[in-house]
Amino acid sequence: MFVVTFNSDAIEPVVMGHILDHCYTGCVSFPLGERDAVAASAQLIGLPELAAACANASAGDNFLNPSLQTYVLERAASTARRLLLKKPYPLHDVMVTSSPSSSPYALASTEGGDRYEYDSSARATTQKDRDTEEDDAVDKTTTEHPSHSCLLAAASPVLRSMLFSDAGGVFSSDRLQEEWSPESQTQTLCLSELSGGALGAILEYTYTRQAPQIEAHGGRDAMEILAASDRFAMPRLQSLVEIFISKALDKAIAVSIKDADCDIIGLLISARQCGAHQLGNFLRHFVATNYLVLIEDEESDGENLRRLEEQAPEDVDYIQKHRWPPLSYLSAVEEYNENKRSKMSKSKCSATATDQAKSHYSWLKRLAW
Repeated sequence: MFVVTFNSDAIEPVVMGHILDHCYTGCVSFPLGERDAVAASAQLIGLPELAAACANASAGDNFLNPSLQTYVLERAASTARRLLLKKPYPLHDVMVTSSPSSSPYALASTEGGDRYEYDSSARATTQKDRDTEEDDAVDKTTTEHPSHSCLLAAASPVLRSMLFSDAGGVFSSDRLQEEWSPESQTQTLCLSELSGGALGAILEYTYTRQAPQIEAHGGRDAMEILAASDRFAMPRLQSLVEIFISKALDKAIAVSIKDADCDIIGLLISARQCGAHQLGNFLRHFVATNYLVLIEDEESDGENLRRLEEQAPEDVDYIQKHRWPPLSYLSAVEEYNENKRSKMSKSKCSATATDQAKSHYSWLKRLAW
């Protein structure tokens, strides 16, 4: 750990707090009375973006500052990726390990290809063609990566508890006294049931607040990352995965919902099991508005509805209530068709009687002549 000391005559403690806030979060909004001091200190330290943000605020051009904040955060992410996520991993104090052998999301072979399944029941994502056999294989080896406990703790309350709680935390005082040695100043944090791809996404997000691994290999690890984001209480990471899956679904159904290469019912069930309720609500609405294709499809023979009743019963009532077309509409259509058939039948009878009358009149007329 480094300790940086500034002379309080040069930078006041309150101002230094704002500067640190900017460095860690990209914050560019400060109280009016402290803005000039923050700008002067930013110039002194060499933070031109912070000084520019203060100048924009003073000139009434606050609308320019969000883009500055985005730039600062992206630059910080790039720097963290370059300095901390690659060898030689400076200043790391914890070795994060994972073993995917019993992951709740495993690659299961089906007739149509490979799918990710949750608890061997709810198929989750679209089927994806793999470029190589290596991509098809599930990595069974243990993955380990040097990391930094303070960043892990800041990213996830669950990881913070696993690292620093007195009840068995990696860095709890009792455990340090038992396991610490001068030769090895790093501790080991084991995240079981997590593949290398999901661990990489968790670490990348921890350091950069970005997760490009979601889209890697055609989204192969997306559902496992979604489950991990719920497990480690990372709601923003969860939202990123939900956005990716919803876009992937839009792409999959671009031509036809019925012929789409994805199990939408299984995806809804998996979203509920992962606590991804934004995605779950979106899929629930999607199923309701495409009820005839997804629920009353002759090929499914009611199987999709039975799956929902067994594994996502809380969504069945909503889907039945908001199904499209609604039952009231179907009843009205049936009533209309019945009335139409009845009128057509009466019209045919009337036309037959009229023809008979005309024929009889013609016969009488010829007889009179």
